[in-house]
Amino acid sequence: MGHHVYGFYEFGSDLGSSKELRGNPTEYFRRAGSGVSYGGGVKLGPVRAEYATDCNAGKGNFFLRFGERY
Repeated sequence: MGHHVYGFYEFGSDLGSSKELRGNPTEYFRRAGSGVSYGGGVKLGPVRAEYATDCNAGKGNFFLRFGERY
């Protein structure tokens, strides 16, 4: 069983395509159309602890997971 420490940064965008869809889901759900998050974690065998910050919402969350992710 491995032990790992890691960090991540991610960016996502709808590339402006939401307005071309019927109902414009970005506007309907009042979303920004793009977003950034970052965080870090520790994996000890099958246990994973992560903290991630959502820059759009301006808050972070702690996650504790058991088992492997596929």
